[in-house]
Amino acid sequence: MQRDVNVSASNFPVKRLVRRDLVSDVRRRGRKIVRDCFVVTYLKNDCGMANIAIHVRKKFGNAVARNRVKRVFRASFYNLREVIQGQNLILTPRRAAKGLGSIEISLLLEKCLADAGMSRKK
Repeated sequence: MQRDVNVSASNFPVKRLVRRDLVSDVRRRGRKIVRDCFVVTYLKNDCGMANIAIHVRKKFGNAVARNRVKRVFRASFYNLREVIQGQNLILTPRRAAKGLGSIEISLLLEKCLADAGMSRKK
């Protein structure tokens, strides 16, 4: 079962990746990109929609810090929604992402996804 991500009132073409079998499939068969601020694991899907999961471990910080970083990364994915269509993505933030805002994260994610072969120009 996948639920909509509620970031803004507009139609947001990104769903949450919540099914355990899909998450484990992305982790097992997907490609991994490691950066200082995050780790992105991605796998192309058949439906054309983007499915994302943001996994923040407890050692990242307390609940306030974990929820804040999830909000920042969700907003960044909203800015990159055209780029990530047709992908299942699992994003794991690292401690270096703690003080960054959504604009910095968006720029880092865009560069990372461009290196992976995904770009805004289709």
